[in-house]
Amino acid sequence: MFRKFFDFFKSNRQIDAREKTENLSFKYPSHQCGSSILLCGPTYGDIKYYGSFLVDARKLSSWTFEHSKAVWSSNKDEQKARELLPLWLSIGNNERESHVSLLDLPMRHVLVPYLYDFYLKGWVTIYCHECHLHYNELIDNKYDHEQRGDTNKWVEEWLCPNGHVIHHEHAELRWITKK
Repeated sequence: MFRKFFDFFKSNRQIDAREKTENLSFKYPSHQCGSSILLCGPTYGDIKYYGSFLVDARKLSSWTFEHSKAVWSSNKDEQKARELLPLWLSIGNNERESHVSLLDLPMRHVLVPYLYDFYLKGWVTIYCHECHLHYNELIDNKYDHEQRGDTNKWVEEWLCPNGHVIHHEHAELRWITKK
């Protein structure tokens, strides 16, 4: 009796999951992934990034596979992008053309939060639009640190080796404490 009950709900859940996947607005990218991927920069209209940040697609491939298994999002398009990224990166992995690939918005939402991690791993190349040069290093500059109660505020800037601002952000961290 209980088996029929659970089987009934199990089959309905599988149908609902398929229908939800088919109705997502995010679709598999029609273009092939190149050797580099533009994560953020003026090309996308980013207001915090003044330089272009490119990540090596080959090095990103295994990371996206592990990430797709370990992280979940309630945003359906973002979750679908997270699941499709490893497949998109793996197709043509040995025959990559040396062009820069652009990302769809849901794919950017998956990858951009990890930009600094990718930089620390040595996977990122930065193009400074002031110098017109590519760099593998940046200068991490934090200033105007202010602490008021449970709130910390500061300005975070990344500079190219010649001192041009390539990222500027006002950051804030609020501590929630039990009273």
